[in-house]
Amino acid sequence: MSNEKRSKKHKFIKENIKRNQTLKKQWIAFISIGCFFAVLMIILGIQSVTKEGFIANYGKNLVQAVYRNQVVTDNTVKTGLVKVRTIKPTDVFVTNEVLVYDEARDGGNFLWVQEIVLIQDDQITVRFNEFLIAQTITYDDIEYAYVRDANLTDKVFYFITQPRGLLYAFVISFVIVAGSYVILIKKKD
Repeated sequence: MSNEKRSKKHKFIKENIKRNQTLKKQWIAFISIGCFFAVLMIILGIQSVTKEGFIANYGKNLVQAVYRNQVVTDNTVKTGLVKVRTIKPTDVFVTNEVLVYDEARDGGNFLWVQEIVLIQDDQITVRFNEFLIAQTITYDDIEYAYVRDANLTDKVFYFITQPRGLLYAFVISFVIVAGSYVILIKKKD
């Protein structure tokens, strides 16, 4: 065999080895991405259906409520997600914010974030903003203690605790895994 044929054969073997190593790395990357999303979906699925799961409990700490200190125009107010905690007697003090259903304003359909302005015996006076008349409630009328408005992470966790959000998470994961297969494995040699 001539040196030229031997050189071509060695070059061909080196290219094949390099191509196989690249393909092996691509498969490892694809399998890693697939395993990551498979584990993520298993965790999300289990957590969203169990009552004691972190994400399920996390989602229960978020409620839809009417934001405080907004001007009511044309009987319209904005609602959004707020982070709450279970009310304790130590949470009831002047200037603290609590969530209550407001029968007078909306028939008790929404939770309203309201500030405690006065406590007398077992009567608690709360107000939504400085323009609306304060109302008197009892401790039993308070549903939650207000913690803060929900941030982006809170909203994402809340969304995936809902059935539609979990479905979207599954679909997005499938698209990412399928896209990584197309990009990493099926690309032209």
